[in-house]
Amino acid sequence: MTVTNVGQATANNVTPVAFTVSGSSTYVFDGGPVPNSLTLPAGTSGSFTWRYRGITEGALLFTANAAGLDANSGFAASTTIAAQSNVVDVVSTDPKLRSWVTVVPNIVNQNQIYCCFKCK
Repeated sequence: MTVTNVGQATANNVTPVAFTVSGSSTYVFDGGPVPNSLTLPAGTSGSFTWRYRGITEGALLFTANAAGLDANSGFAASTTIAAQSNVVDVVSTDPKLRSWVTVVPNIVNQNQIYCCFKCK
């Protein structure tokens, strides 16, 4: 998941929140997120990585938000909508999971960081 701070202030302690996996495939969580949190100066991006291993054939869907603290005000900031990945098909001939999440909130609250992120 790549988070971009397009605001004017540094975003401190940016973390992924409400990261969920749903779908018909069974899977094993192998770790993450790495790193646990990020500090993002204005105009920069950072990435979080999770590892999942598909066990059975089916489909998976990843959902996530991001949150942090505005360095100037100290107020909490987060995405206003949950972002969803494309549907990931898990098939026995290709056990790798590849997906992404892009967030473009249509509403940004006061002192909120506008974030875009991608899950790979």
